[in-house]
Order: sequence, then structure tokens, then C-alpha cells
Amino acid sequence: MLIDLHSHTISSHDGFTSEAQMIEACIIRGIDAIAITEHDKVSALSSKKFADKNIELIPGCEFTTDAGAHIIGLFISDPLPFGSSRHEIVRHIKGQGGFVVMPHPWKQNSGYMAVHEEDSLIYDFDFIEILNGGWNSKDYVSGIINLSKKYDLLMISSSDSHRGCQVGLCVT
Repeated sequence: MLIDLHSHTISSHDGFTSEAQMIEACIIRGIDAIAITEHDKVSALSSKKFADKNIELIPGCEFTTDAGAHIIGLFISDPLPFGSSRHEIVRHIKGQGGFVVMPHPWKQNSGYMAVHEEDSLIYDFDFIEILNGGWNSKDYVSGIINLSKKYDLLMISSSDSHRGCQVGLCVT
């Protein structure tokens, strides 16, 4: 089973992929499930259109903290005001029974570890991206592995696609 847990469509300010293009890309790459994690808004795509093609659509959001770091919520349906604190974002995701993902941890300006210091809030995260199609993590692999072990985080790979041709380049 191939799952891409971090992707964007034209609903994100920096996305270029339509719903139809996303479905087509999933079919071409053999993606069984995809999380649509628009920037600071919950996905409005049709789960039925994906299901008709045997693709599970996972609703999500890539939230931006008040300090600029990104936190992904998976299996969520309720939005949150832009620029909420990292604590509010994590509570919001957990309150919906969702999973908390730390994407591109040390990416300059938007990585959680690049913006926030390591603290006990990380225990509330469920996943950490070890591979991200939009960020070169090779210099941070040991740090990601150490965080994964210390905070019991599952490591995932995601495309962080913004264009159809990027869907599924990194998958779990």
C-alpha cells in the first residue's frame, strides 16, 4: 500500500494541481491513499471522486503557527484561525481525533525544529517526516531519527507535492 501524507492542490496559495490532476497522478503512481493538506485550510475535495478510483482521501491541513512553523493535522475536518499558537494547533488536531505530523522538521522558516525549540509538546506529535519531496533532509537524518526515538514518533515519507508530477515522489 502506498500512501502520500502531505500534498497540496490549487486551493493552497502555492499549489498548481486540480482535483482531477491529483486523482490522475494517484492512479499513475499507484497511490492507494493521499492526504490533502492545504495551507491553513481544510481540504474541500470530494472523497467520493477519489473512492470511485479506489483511492482513499485523507482530509488534512498544514497549519502555520503564529511563529511560522508548519504542523500537519490528518483526519481532521474543522479549520482553525490562521496564526494560532502551536499549542492551540496540536490541541485542535487531537480534539478531532486526528494525527499530528511534523513536516520538514529543520526546513528554514517553516520547519518546526527550525522555528521552535525542542520541548515536551513534541510528545503530542504522532509522525515526523524523514523524507519530504520538497526539502532535502540529508543533513538532518540523524537528528530526525534521534527525535523519532526520543519522542516515539513514527517516521514517514511524503511528497509535499504542489504539482501533479510531484505526487508520490516520496511515499509511506
